Amino acid sequence: MLCDVTDITSYVEPETIDVTQISEIIQQAETSVLLQARITNSDHPYLKQACIHLSVSLVLQKMKYTGELANQLKLGSETQQNDIEGQIQFHVNQAHEYVRKYLYTKMSSKVISGRAGPGTVNASSGR
Repeated sequence: MLCDVTDITSYVEPETIDVTQISEIIQQAETSVLLQARITNSDHPYLKQACIHLSVSLVLQKMKYTGELANQLKLGSETQQNDIEGQIQFHVNQAHEYVRKYLYTKMSSKVISGRAGPGTVNASSGR
């Protein structure tokens, strides 16, 4: 697995979602990340971070749906607003960014660099 439950609970500590459910969410996130990266298995640090952030976003989403994270919390006359959607979107964006970085590193490692042609180091001299 790209990440584990402790990676996720370092970001969020849900009370209504147990370890088994978090593990299932991680498996879904890992599958999604590997599909986006166009590979079947990896332990690359960028993909690990992508899996963590996507898992966190999915856990936050589930916490929102179960009612554990409310958009607004009212205690007496005090009201607190939570930007749950913003937090979810932040983690989704982070996941996509890490996959993009991974793909860029894979692409840039395949680029052949060098110079060829007249007047370059690799040119053969007609002398």
